[in-house]
Amino acid sequence: FGTGLAHNNHLVARHLGVSTMTADYRLMTSRLEQAKVCVMFAAVAPLASRVFGYVPGRLNENSADLPRGVASEWGRWVLSSGFLFGADDLPERRFFAEQSSPMHFIFASDDPWVVREGVEHLAGQFTRACERTIQEVTPAAARVARIGHIGLFRSELADTVWQEALTWLDS
Repeated sequence: FGTGLAHNNHLVARHLGVSTMTADYRLMTSRLEQAKVCVMFAAVAPLASRVFGYVPGRLNENSADLPRGVASEWGRWVLSSGFLFGADDLPERRFFAEQSSPMHFIFASDDPWVVREGVEHLAGQFTRACERTIQEVTPAAARVARIGHIGLFRSELADTVWQEALTWLDS
């Protein structure tokens, strides 16, 4: 979603969003995952940031290491209704409506955090995009047992998911 915040996003020829959504925890289908996210961003992340200077990814099975400032900002957005689109102190969000490139969003069906409603909400913020498509990838289609939150980036998917994504980017 980062290009949506960029003042020069008109330079983007094609936009591929992988495991991205409006990260409002209320959109998650699992109440357990909702609770985990609340605990993570309201308690664990702030404490870990003070202790380590960052939030170690190992504290959460669905994440990578997060620098202190990123964790703080993400926590504020995730716990706010509408994610960063509800942040009144983020004037850059206006750039989402200015990006006009074709967009393709990919998410995993077994991702505990990224759900279709959140992907659709994020895609809908790019109101000038000339094309917006959303692809839900199942583990069976990717020929793996599990994908999860950041699993679409694994090399095992090079011949399936990534080949399709590269074909789209090259078209």
